[in-house]
Amino acid sequence: MDFDTVEQDVAKWVRYYLKHGGPLEQLTISSDADSGHPMIYFEQFRSLVLREGYALERVLPIVTLNPARAVKLDKRKGTIERGKDADIVVLDRKNLDVREVIARGNRMVRDGRVTAREKFLEKSYRTIKLAGDKADEIEPGTSK
Repeated sequence: MDFDTVEQDVAKWVRYYLKHGGPLEQLTISSDADSGHPMIYFEQFRSLVLREGYALERVLPIVTLNPARAVKLDKRKGTIERGKDADIVVLDRKNLDVREVIARGNRMVRDGRVTAREKFLEKSYRTIKLAGDKADEIEPGTSK
């Protein structure tokens, strides 16, 4: 089962799913890749812990191991074990802000600041900004 984060109502559907006996190990959440901003995805996950009171260790698999299993990447991703990619995100204990990210052996975020850039941007003058019709209703970095 997968819940999309675009409508920003993941907590409602997770509660419904669990109330009706849905197995947590088969649940994922995803951003609607063509229209969802990664921050919405992250905020929806974070709200499950900070606002709804779910234990981090209970809901973390819905954005780590469960999606890796669903798309058959669990041989390399989803857990931290010998022989796997060791993609790591370190979160601040109080507010779950992203502090550090290591992906495929490369440091992507250090002390909460992005340190990596895509190689193609080195020779690009592009600036891209997209906003959906509902963007004006939501302050950046918040969720409904």
